[in-house]
Amino acid sequence: MRIAHTAQQVVLPISAHYAGNFTVTTTLAKDEYLLAKDFMAGESNIQLGMEKIPLLAQKKTDYAGQPIALVLAPTIWQANVNRQSLQVTYEGKPRFKLDMIHAGKSTDESLVGEVVVQRKVTRGFDLDYIFDSAHETYKKKYHIEGTILNLEDSLGAFACYELDKIVVYIISPWPQRVKESLQKVFNLQSNSIEIRSCKGSVPQDLFGVHAHLAACYVVGALLRTGKSSRLVLSGKRPFFSSNIGGNLHVEIAAARNKEGALLALRCHAVFHAGAFAIALDEVIDRMVWAFGVRYRKIALGINIEARRTQEEPALPESTFGVAGVNYVLELFLSTFYGADRHRSIKEWASIVYGKGDIDAFNHEWKHDTSYIAIIKKLYNISDYTRKYDAYQQEALLRKNKHLRYRLEPYRGIAMALGEIPSGFLRHHYSHLWVEMVLVSSVKLIVKTNAFSLNRNTNKIWHEFVSKQLRIEEQYIDFYTGSEVNLEAIVASQSEAGSMLGSNVHSMMMLLEDTCSELQKKRFREHLPISVMMQDKKYRRWKEHQFEGDLLDRISRIGVVSEVEVDIHTLNVYTRSLHIVADVGRVLAPSTALNQMYLDIEKTLHVLSHLHAKTREERDYPDVNVARTVLMPERIKVDFLEKRQRQGSKSRALSGLIQTVLPVAHIKAVNQALSSHISYMSLRNESIYLQHQWQDVLNMIRHRSGEGE
Repeated sequence: MRIAHTAQQVVLPISAHYAGNFTVTTTLAKDEYLLAKDFMAGESNIQLGMEKIPLLAQKKTDYAGQPIALVLAPTIWQANVNRQSLQVTYEGKPRFKLDMIHAGKSTDESLVGEVVVQRKVTRGFDLDYIFDSAHETYKKKYHIEGTILNLEDSLGAFACYELDKIVVYIISPWPQRVKESLQKVFNLQSNSIEIRSCKGSVPQDLFGVHAHLAACYVVGALLRTGKSSRLVLSGKRPFFSSNIGGNLHVEIAAARNKEGALLALRCHAVFHAGAFAIALDEVIDRMVWAFGVRYRKIALGINIEARRTQEEPALPESTFGVAGVNYVLELFLSTFYGADRHRSIKEWASIVYGKGDIDAFNHEWKHDTSYIAIIKKLYNISDYTRKYDAYQQEALLRKNKHLRYRLEPYRGIAMALGEIPSGFLRHHYSHLWVEMVLVSSVKLIVKTNAFSLNRNTNKIWHEFVSKQLRIEEQYIDFYTGSEVNLEAIVASQSEAGSMLGSNVHSMMMLLEDTCSELQKKRFREHLPISVMMQDKKYRRWKEHQFEGDLLDRISRIGVVSEVEVDIHTLNVYTRSLHIVADVGRVLAPSTALNQMYLDIEKTLHVLSHLHAKTREERDYPDVNVARTVLMPERIKVDFLEKRQRQGSKSRALSGLIQTVLPVAHIKAVNQALSSHISYMSLRNESIYLQHQWQDVLNMIRHRSGEGE
């Protein structure tokens, strides 16, 4: 936001390091900082979902990361200088949280906190009987951490006066909701404030929490001082939260018969949500879905609960739950079905479907065979079977010290599978709608409550309608949610459209249906012809099952990741990625490929960069960890052609890569190092901490020394 650089002052939030009572001492002048008592004129909280988030702590902080004060200064440099003059003292001895360094010695936290959401699902025969009579059973515990949220200065906010009206510039798909929050907090009239959305990268948090808070801070500073204000996000610890997804404790058990077919799966998972539980019911339902849909033909016993704690809050993330479930299942089954060679198709069928003979599938299983089709295609394009056996043999020879010479670097390859419901979280709140009016044979008006901050997305929709109806683009007036007069529409409906707008496939599906309906009336009715359609196929959990036809809403993917590990530096290099997806009929192939490549880059970016989880008052030193090369040398993305038949729906692309690629990457590193660590994260820097890598390095050196 270029206009932000014209601000008369910057606003710098000072976040709490600990939860509890505190006192503030400062030598700053009264116009150089704001505390809670000076800041809030109206409501002291903002409403997000069912939760109320306090803006500034007063005498007690509710959670680590809660803003205590706002530092005001004319420049960023001066703001950082002034923050040193504002000291916060916490009552009692600070509670040091050493994060994952001492995780192995820490007590079990799975039962800490208040249960806010719980799902218990049982399917099939008596689980106790199955586990007692099974040929083999296996049980394992895992812990998974969420991802670090990195906010840049460009994701801040700017507020100023224009003709006696407050104007706020933010990067958010929720302008109406932000406006309503500001009106309640500062007792403002609707016509006295205007929210303007700016082009830029939207923050990762699902509900725009940071956009809400940022807008409140700059407007509060503007009202207090009368100066145009810009928010500054500084340091490793942004306000409210730096954690996406929370922490997940999983205990999983499985049973199989003599033929190796999976009979039953039992899981108990505890999701730690932090101080606030925003939309956790949807996140937990998504995790239950990941178990239930993937394993339809086996007995299941699932108990997943979300707990609210007083630690740092965690923001909900649309893919974290499914990614965690996929990660645990893949790692668990790879250990349970461990072998020195690659799996055959029949063995994959035993694991994926709980059934040993794929040829015996009847007609009701036809939609399930997409997994087998994905595996077969990955085998062909990645040379997976040969490479897996070769790398596994290398690892075994190193382990048994039978190598005549060193093989460097260490190599690994792994396959991971996953699936997500198309738009489950994103379709939860209300319906997306499209209205088309054919004014003349060559003139069309399109209106929708959806919009995207990405102009290329709007262009894609425009081009798609032009192609479907054979009307030149210059004769199509396309009005998105940011341009249509939505005063008569409920706010939640209008903003749901803005959320849905970020998913190209959702809008494309509805546009295709609307165009098809318009074509039916095009030469049968008098002009003008009007057609309006809504997307009502959103998913909600109801009586242990999802409403609607799941076949039109399931997207599946398989990823093969090939890595190399430098044993001297322990850096991980991604050599190749092979991806096959079943997402129905791809309406815009080039756009779909671009989105897949973008998701790959974003996911590898998370796996590649070191985010030191340290407070400003450091409780522990930074840890040195292995890093991954950002982009692989070879990337191959393909779609299942037989699933792209005429009439099949386009399904979700967003979230597929994020839920499966980290799993394949971690498994490949595991094979290269012949090491399995139960306490892991979906972030590379938390997969192998310094002491863990040091153990691996010592083991490698010990093997090499004895082999010489």
